[in-house]
Amino acid sequence: MGIIPDAVIGHSLGEYVAACIAGVFSLEDGLKLIAERSHLMQSLPKNGMMAAIFADVATVETAIAPYGENVCIAAVNGATNIVISGVKGSIETAIAQLQAQQITVQVLNVSHAFHSSLMNPILDKFEQKLSQVQFAPLRLPLASNLTGEILQPGEILDLSYWTRHLRSSVQFASGIQALAAQGYDLFIEIGSHPTLINMGKRCLTSENVTWLPSLKKEQDDWQILLNSLGELYIKGVDINWAGFDQDYLRCRIPLPTYPFEQQRYWCEFNQKENRLKHTYTGAVHPLLGTQYLAALQIFESQLDTDKLPYLAVQQVEGEVVLPVAAYLEMANAAVNQALKLDSYSLLEVAFLKKLSLSADISKTVQTVLSPDASGEITFQVFSLQTATDDQPTKWILHINRTYATVTSNGAVTPRHAPNN
Repeated sequence: MGIIPDAVIGHSLGEYVAACIAGVFSLEDGLKLIAERSHLMQSLPKNGMMAAIFADVATVETAIAPYGENVCIAAVNGATNIVISGVKGSIETAIAQLQAQQITVQVLNVSHAFHSSLMNPILDKFEQKLSQVQFAPLRLPLASNLTGEILQPGEILDLSYWTRHLRSSVQFASGIQALAAQGYDLFIEIGSHPTLINMGKRCLTSENVTWLPSLKKEQDDWQILLNSLGELYIKGVDINWAGFDQDYLRCRIPLPTYPFEQQRYWCEFNQKENRLKHTYTGAVHPLLGTQYLAALQIFESQLDTDKLPYLAVQQVEGEVVLPVAAYLEMANAAVNQALKLDSYSLLEVAFLKKLSLSADISKTVQTVLSPDASGEITFQVFSLQTATDDQPTKWILHINRTYATVTSNGAVTPRHAPNN
């Protein structure tokens, strides 16, 4: 995808990956070293133990001092995140002492005591394997686990470096701080879960640092990758979009060679346009019609698709039905016309029955506004159903809404919250 690092840092085994990216050795040699390293470690007796101590280095050093080489500091992952490693019995005694001081301790689930004196028996054998590898100068700055300092391009991490790396403590916190001091503020973790990101965040207090994962456990791989890629793009990183798409077959789809159909879809009113003007002369609004002089705010109109062809746009199973947008327009026009309100808020709405329309028969429709003293306004739309052999003439309620007026300071004035 074209994401090229400006510097690299790893943690313990992860420094082999960082060194491979920085050009120290080839991928094949890196894999050989990792396999041999693991083989030699697994050949050691399983009498070791490791634990994370959530205290500062000075406190941990004081606690483990009586145990000499039996207990070592394996990693400094943060100001108060220190990993100790060594002989199981000595580690257990040191843990009990630390817990007695109310210091939090987390025993790590590991097979051996890495980065401790228990690694000494395999150092010579590992150095022999290292002698078979050709080490090239760094091509990128690398924050060293051994020193916590940034090694610059041109420096060589030889067999002596990797032998000491197997035994010495990991200075991860110092490495992160050294990178931040040089202005690095965008970190991407390459791994199955953002473990190092969580540790890195504890090493730096600045909020201007961006931490991006490549994968997360129990989350979609592509979603995490694409989210992080998007963040990189926002930060100004150049993305190789051709590389991003290289694993997917793309094909060009030609446009049709024949011309597009020249067909018009405008509503043609013709003579109806004059009829519209004539019909709504004096009406306050085409959908509201005229306003009655009454105790309530009542508007009455005659609606049909012959007079208002655009109402025929919405059809349900072949039947023309008054659209929801028409109700919204009627409510807005009625409130503005009758109450002269600049702002109001919809509290609740109930659509009770569809309002069917036709071109042949006009539907008598009344819009009713009922404001009360609390500031609430009830908006209702009725249609007149003419008498038939089975039923008398009656008014049918189609929509019932409640609005609240809004005061000059933006507060809504109704006495109670909406039901839905």
